[in-house]
Amino acid sequence: MTKICAELGIELFDISLLEECKTIFAKLGYFKQATTKKNSIILNYRTSEYETFDLETVSDNLCTIIENANISEILSQFYSKNKGNCYMSICFIFNTDNDACIILNERIIDLASRLCVKIQFDGI
Repeated sequence: MTKICAELGIELFDISLLEECKTIFAKLGYFKQATTKKNSIILNYRTSEYETFDLETVSDNLCTIIENANISEILSQFYSKNKGNCYMSICFIFNTDNDACIILNERIIDLASRLCVKIQFDGI
C-alpha cells in the first residue's frame, strides 16, 4: 500500500516576517522550522501519513485541517502581501516500499475508448 502525506510549507527570505508567519502556522498545530544554507527560513506543516492509493483523501484532509484552523484567508492575505519575500507550496509526498508504477492494459484502454472518456492521472 502506498503511504501519502501532504505538506504546507513556506520559505521566508525576509526574516522580519518570521514571527507573523509562526503565529499563523501555530494554528495548525505542530510544524517544523529550519534555516537553509542561504539563511532563509522554512516553516513546514505535514499531515499524518495515510495508507491509501487515493490522493483525494489526503488532499481533503489537508483542506479540512486548514479550514478548521481558520487560517486560509489569513494565509492568503499574508502570502499576497509578502509574495516577493517568500515562497509557499503544497506538496504531496508518496512513500512506498515498492516501486510505484501505473500499468494500463488493453482492456482499460478499450473501455475508455468505448465510453469516450479520458483516463486521468491527477497528482502523480
